[in-house]
Amino acid sequence: MPNTNRTFKELQDAVKSEMQLDPGLISDLERQTFINNAIADVGGIGLFEKPATLAVVNGLASLPDDLVDIIDVFYDGTPLTPVQRAQKLTGTTPVGYTINYNSIETYPQIATGNIDVYYAYRPAPLVLDTDRPDIPNGFDKMFVDWAVGHAHRKNGNIGLYREYVSAYMETKATLMSELTRRSNSRVTMPYNTEYMATPSTPFDFLL
Repeated sequence: MPNTNRTFKELQDAVKSEMQLDPGLISDLERQTFINNAIADVGGIGLFEKPATLAVVNGLASLPDDLVDIIDVFYDGTPLTPVQRAQKLTGTTPVGYTINYNSIETYPQIATGNIDVYYAYRPAPLVLDTDRPDIPNGFDKMFVDWAVGHAHRKNGNIGLYREYVSAYMETKATLMSELTRRSNSRVTMPYNTEYMATPSTPFDFLL
């Protein structure tokens, strides 16, 4: 589904319209900062998930910049198992993977190909006027509410600040419920335990 949330520019314009203040009292940079602070706050709930297709070259694929945690990895529709990096696996079809800082490595390695990853992410801040918040559609007004509320707080109107931040918190709670519902309805893929890494112990260095 395409992202139909308002662009960074449209959100800023909505803040100006909603503020009911002289726009000159709040700078463009402050409006941008308020919006991105709201996105950072929402990102902290830790429930955002999405898919991505990664290109593999010599067994390695770069991980998305917004990745927080890997949920599932697939090759040709088959789930891959997290494995120990030192594990020796032979063959031409990957059965496992491991994470190396900002990349993912397939085991056995494949020269080229694609893997499908489902992962938890943190929405990135908006930079360009055309950027859109990377959240489910229909919740972008919360960023306007946060920004307008903080604009009023800067100008000393604590009553309106509380009103707008309360609206923001209500929408945030609704979003959390929706993301929790999606997470709970997701089917967890079974792993082939033959390839799973054994739990680490303080004595692994002796092996």
